[in-house]
Amino acid sequence: MNKKIDVSRDREFVSFGDCVIRSRVSLFRSMSDFSFPLKMSTADSQRFMTRVKERLSRLSESQQSLFRAEKINGADFDYYRDRGILSEEYSRLALTAFFYLYNNATALLLLGREQIELRSVVPEFELFHAAETVIECDRLLETVFPYAVSLCHGYLNSRLDLTGAGIEAEVLLSLPALNQTDEGDRLLKIALSENLKIEPYRCPALKENIPGVLTVTAVALDSESEEEMLSRFAKNLSTIIKMERLKRREWKPEQIDQISARYREALERIHSSVKMTLLESYQLLDIIRTAILAGVADFSCSTLNRLFDFLKESSLTRFRRQFSKSDEPVLCDHLRAGVLKDIFCGKAEVLCLKD
Repeated sequence: MNKKIDVSRDREFVSFGDCVIRSRVSLFRSMSDFSFPLKMSTADSQRFMTRVKERLSRLSESQQSLFRAEKINGADFDYYRDRGILSEEYSRLALTAFFYLYNNATALLLLGREQIELRSVVPEFELFHAAETVIECDRLLETVFPYAVSLCHGYLNSRLDLTGAGIEAEVLLSLPALNQTDEGDRLLKIALSENLKIEPYRCPALKENIPGVLTVTAVALDSESEEEMLSRFAKNLSTIIKMERLKRREWKPEQIDQISARYREALERIHSSVKMTLLESYQLLDIIRTAILAGVADFSCSTLNRLFDFLKESSLTRFRRQFSKSDEPVLCDHLRAGVLKDIFCGKAEVLCLKD
């Protein structure tokens, strides 16, 4: 677990952007002398938070400045949740009102699934870079936090599959070619043989599954280091993406014509729409991605990947308020339609957004 992460490994998978929408790496830790969150009382959680603040205050001033406390109101929670930085479990289980952002890159979540979760979410596939940021934060916290650690079993957590290295990796995948075929059994065999969890992506904003988007998750096996788990995960993703790309090569001319026709219809729909729901937007993005991969649309999959979270109401609201001080309610369906029209029927080609 002490091996340094080789972030240059991300370069091997830079082309995964045709399939990988975003990636997440999490480390789960528990503090000794405290119960796991589900067993905590309100008084225990308050005592835990007092201990956290006291321990963070032991860091040097320069180290403390890397942490920024974030109060959570309803709108902020939705925004961070929709970007994958906070989970819905945090809302249900947390007995505290804020979390910390470390160096604006890693979230320090308290009292969620475990007592402490360090989470980094990155666009497309930058899994090794994300891991480096959470591990950097973890090593710093380990100097002041009394982690629950066993010489035999590693870091201790309430879930046995997280005990050990305590690392979890997740990607959101879009596989339009495989979705047109019956390849579910092969994906399931890969998942079972490599201890992956593959399931439909459930959008927290819609509270329903998004057709065509999968969540693929892995945790470290017994005695696996962070580096070894991430390497195994990346290798398995590479196998799945190769399956997807091989299926694209099997597209026949008549299929390409059908994809092209659906793409033209999608552009007409975007051009004529004055409002657009999030689910409708996802359906259109899937059509456009398929057209890009079939070579009949001249856009970037990276643009679609950035739009995936940006089109959610929480992000659109924040985006709108960056440019307007009006207190008028944001009509997200109208704003969403305008964004799509600007990008796919106008001159905007690249989405440049900063939090």
